[in-house]
Amino acid sequence: MAVSSEARRHLVRGQSCSGDVIKLSIQDRVMMGGADSSTEFGVFFDDAAEEGRLVTSLERTLKNFGLLAGRLVMRDGEVVIECSNAGLPLTFDTKDSAAPSRDVPYNLSFFDLARGAAPSADRSQVAGEALLRIRVTTFTDGQLLAVSFNHAIGDAASLNLFLIAWGEAYRGTHADVEVSHDRLGFFPETPAAPGDPPLAGETPSEQDWLLFHQTTPPAAMVTADEPPLWSVVSFFRTFDELAALKAKYSSASDGAALSSVDVLTAEIVRMCQFEADSLRLMFAKTFRCEFGSPNFFGNALASMALEIPNSMEAPGVLRKAVACCKSKAFIEWKLRQSWCGFELNGAHLFVNSWFRSVQPERIVFACPAESTGFALKTYEDEVGERARTSPMAHILPYRDGLRVNLFVRRSVAFALRDAGALQSCIDIDMQ
Repeated sequence: MAVSSEARRHLVRGQSCSGDVIKLSIQDRVMMGGADSSTEFGVFFDDAAEEGRLVTSLERTLKNFGLLAGRLVMRDGEVVIECSNAGLPLTFDTKDSAAPSRDVPYNLSFFDLARGAAPSADRSQVAGEALLRIRVTTFTDGQLLAVSFNHAIGDAASLNLFLIAWGEAYRGTHADVEVSHDRLGFFPETPAAPGDPPLAGETPSEQDWLLFHQTTPPAAMVTADEPPLWSVVSFFRTFDELAALKAKYSSASDGAALSSVDVLTAEIVRMCQFEADSLRLMFAKTFRCEFGSPNFFGNALASMALEIPNSMEAPGVLRKAVACCKSKAFIEWKLRQSWCGFELNGAHLFVNSWFRSVQPERIVFACPAESTGFALKTYEDEVGERARTSPMAHILPYRDGLRVNLFVRRSVAFALRDAGALQSCIDIDMQ
């Protein structure tokens, strides 16, 4: 039985307080959710960083990320982030046991949950709770940095920017990178509500753009299990295995240079066992680079829905379609077609890749990060809070490959488990 030391708690504040007020974009307000809405992920390291240096380097890092020590408040009836330097909760724990397996989502006990929803009162002395909480647990064979955050502060790429900067401050190589917090200036115009009509005509300047704008629900498809029961399964592919998959699918790609995510998405589709010749795939896309602001801190996401064949040709179709959505003009058009750029008509499968958005090789404290992973709560929320009705997958970056967590119907999960295709299979039940 593992023995844990008493947790050491710090409320870390920046070395100065700007007092800035950051106004939220429409997407920030959507992503904020309710009082219990939070996202949890962990970053694992083979070597443990020093507690004192983590605290002092975080104090320095908050100079450019002051909102992380701030709070949501109401100002004139509007929710904003006040950079009040109220503090970022940072907790340390030590266990005389090996770290948990990275083959399964992390247990929620490794996280301190962020509850950052704004108060209802429009009074300057009233504020929400911390928007970000970090718990660092040191094991006999490594260290887990567990992050819980309210999505109002930003997306995965934003947290990656912060973790890289914190690591640089820890190692004394900190570069004073200019971070953009102007959310209203950055985020493109979008319809004000889900039911509002497009702000631009249906005919785009590039006809291929219509591949990513679905105006009707997807065809009905049986995905097994009535009533619906869900499991989350996990498997891992090394970069060498991904190279072999690229070679496998290249013959059907019509010359397209396939990415690791392209071929891994095709493997996910195959594992879902859809009984159809084609399906609608939805995936998340960030668009900082298209707007020339790679250091933008906030939410910059759009969801793309694309009809793909349920065959060996899927990666090539995906690659050719994705190539047409990498311009600023496309993103501006796309976000004017639907509320916040979100596809509202549904899909048969949603794939959210953190590859490139989160960069373990650049998150370096005592050593570079070995892996990233979600908490099991992520998938419990899909059953409960979000009542998901179709499969979804997360693609998570590791030092030597990519891990897939696939949320899928239980009958499919059991078939994959029995075929030896998985490293883990956990049933997700309604609480």
